[in-house]
Amino acid sequence: MNKFTNINFIPVTFKNGLLGFVNCVYDNNLYLSSIAVKVKNDGTLYLLCPSKKFQDTNLQYYYPINSETYNSLLEAVRPIVGEFLRGKEGSDE
Repeated sequence: MNKFTNINFIPVTFKNGLLGFVNCVYDNNLYLSSIAVKVKNDGTLYLLCPSKKFQDTNLQYYYPINSETYNSLLEAVRPIVGEFLRGKEGSDE
């Protein structure tokens, strides 16, 4: 069972591989927001959790602590982003 629910994709104007941001709920207990959805040159999607640079340190607000959780989130997000991208292919924009 996927623990990521209530996934909401917010598209942005494409720049530097950024497609948009995802908000979701994890395990019906934790709301996660502002997860960047990016695409590599080869078309592979990947996610970046929010962080802030403070002095010389990059502070991450939250992040998956193992690849299983990251992959679970990516697999939950992939069909929603794919649906958006298929819709863009059929538009006149």
